[in-house]
Amino acid sequence: MDADSPFFEHRHTNYVPTPPEIEQLKEIIAQREVVVNEIDAKLDDLDRLRKELETTKSFNTDYISWHRDLTTIARRLPADILSVVFMTFLSLFPPHSSPHPAVTISHVCRAWRSLALEMPLLWTQISI
Repeated sequence: MDADSPFFEHRHTNYVPTPPEIEQLKEIIAQREVVVNEIDAKLDDLDRLRKELETTKSFNTDYISWHRDLTTIARRLPADILSVVFMTFLSLFPPHSSPHPAVTISHVCRAWRSLALEMPLLWTQISI
């Protein structure tokens, strides 16, 4: 609260303002309402700006992500090395585990799915 209000000393009292003081209070209230409305407008602008920035950030984060994905070493591994990796991955799981490790591998991306489906050894222990 502002101590500069001419009515500050009457806060939390049962003081009854005179008619001229009521007019003065109405003017003080009107001035502060203008300030509050200006602040609300600025906050609305900030909310809009925040939403715009979040949208732009999200777009750029996705843009970075898919460009970064293109640089991963897994994309450059030859099929024969990936096959060894897949078989090693398979050996880490007990027989009849669920989901089957080959299924997990085949759900990573199209290239891995295609390679996994071309590897009969990967599918020799299927639980029914």
